[in-house]
Amino acid sequence: MRSTSRISTIGSEPRAAVAQLALAGLLAAVLAVASWVSIPFVPVPLTLQTLAVLVAGGLLGRYWGPASVGVYLLVGLVGVPVFAGGHAGPAVIAGPLGGFLLGFVLAAFVMGVAGEVARSGRISDRGSLAVLILGSLVGGLAVYVVGLPWFMAVTGMSLRGAVPVAFVPYVPGDILKAAVAVVVIRAVDRALISQGLRPSLRS
Repeated sequence: MRSTSRISTIGSEPRAAVAQLALAGLLAAVLAVASWVSIPFVPVPLTLQTLAVLVAGGLLGRYWGPASVGVYLLVGLVGVPVFAGGHAGPAVIAGPLGGFLLGFVLAAFVMGVAGEVARSGRISDRGSLAVLILGSLVGGLAVYVVGLPWFMAVTGMSLRGAVPVAFVPYVPGDILKAAVAVVVIRAVDRALISQGLRPSLRS
């Protein structure tokens, strides 16, 4: 039985390691593109970023997933317009939405753990699906665990005032994105296995 730490690096084979690095870079780019698909909404714009973060975590694991998100955040910090609405720079992180961006790192970690457990070979396929579903929901919630307190600190709003405007309206969309993320993760996992770029632990 292979350990989850081995799964997080998708094996030690050179081809698989290169695929891991390429996938991390690709998903960082996908996250940037997802931020540009933005619908103006007050106070937090609607984007596909959470979906991209969950997919990155689920496919890359607890280490590479957050690292991929971290690359995205660093690119935005240095001035490349990869944040929602084409914004960039430290002011975005320091503003009311900065906590949600930082929450992406925690979400990727949570989903990364779920992805590793799902691929561990220690549970059934149905159990693997259940773990991914739970991970995607908890991962989506993790964004708010960091984002809401940050939003409240910057705006001076109370929890009673912040929840109805910065959490509740986004829940239906987040649930939908969580479901899509699970489908994408399982499909990409199968494709990687078929190409010999990820070990199959169920064979």
